[in-house]
Amino acid sequence: MKKESIISAFVIMVIFLTAESKATGENQAQQEQIKQIENYISQQQQKIEDYYADRLAELELNRDAEIGLLEVADKGTFSTLAAQAKIAEKVLGIKEAPKPKGSIEDWIDKSPRRFANVQSLIAEAKNDVFAGHDRDATRIEKQKSYALTVRLPELEERLKENLSVEKHQPTVGLVSGIVYSEQKPAAIIGGKIVYQGETANGIKIARIYRDRVEFEKNGKKWEQKVREPAKAHWQ
Repeated sequence: MKKESIISAFVIMVIFLTAESKATGENQAQQEQIKQIENYISQQQQKIEDYYADRLAELELNRDAEIGLLEVADKGTFSTLAAQAKIAEKVLGIKEAPKPKGSIEDWIDKSPRRFANVQSLIAEAKNDVFAGHDRDATRIEKQKSYALTVRLPELEERLKENLSVEKHQPTVGLVSGIVYSEQKPAAIIGGKIVYQGETANGIKIARIYRDRVEFEKNGKKWEQKVREPAKAHWQ
C-alpha cells in the first residue's frame, strides 16, 4: 500500500512538473514574441523618424532653391536697369531739361521706380515662399507626431493583443495581422513577424496585400485573409 502511494505521488509530481514546464515554455515563447514585437516597433519608429527628416530636408532644399532664384532675379533686375539707364544717359546726353512724355529719357527717369516695384514683388514672392515652407513643415511635423504617438502605439497594442488570442487556437499558418507598407510589408503568421519573400514552415510568403497574404508551396499558390483558418497546404 505504501509502495502504491509512493508511485501515485511520483506520477502526480511528474504530471505537475510537465504542466509547469509546458507553462514555462509557453510563457518564454510569449515573452520572446513580445520582445520581437517591441523590436519591430522600435525599427518602425526609426523608419518614421528618418522618413520625415528626409521630407523636411527636401522641403528646405526646395525653399532655398526658390529663394536663390528670386535673389538672382533681384540682382539681375538691378544690374540690367542700372546699366541701361547709365548707357542711355551717356549716349543720349540727357540733361536736366524737361523731356517729352513717353520718350526714352522719360523711361530712364522712371527706371528707379520700376526697379523699386520689382524689388517689392520679389520681396512678396520671398515671403510667400517662406510662408509656404512653414505651412508644409508644420503639416509634416503633425503627420510625424500622429504616426509616432497614435498609429505606432495602436499597432503595438494590436500585435500584442493577437498573442493572447492565438493561445486559444492553432497558430500554424494563421495570419493574425498585417502591417502593410509599399516598401516592406509584413505579416504576423504563426505568431511571428515575417516579411514578403521570406518563408514560414517551408512555405513562401509570395506577396502581402493590405487585407490578405499570398502563399506559395511546390508551385501552388493560395491566399488567406486575417483570421481565416489556415489552408490544408500548411499540413
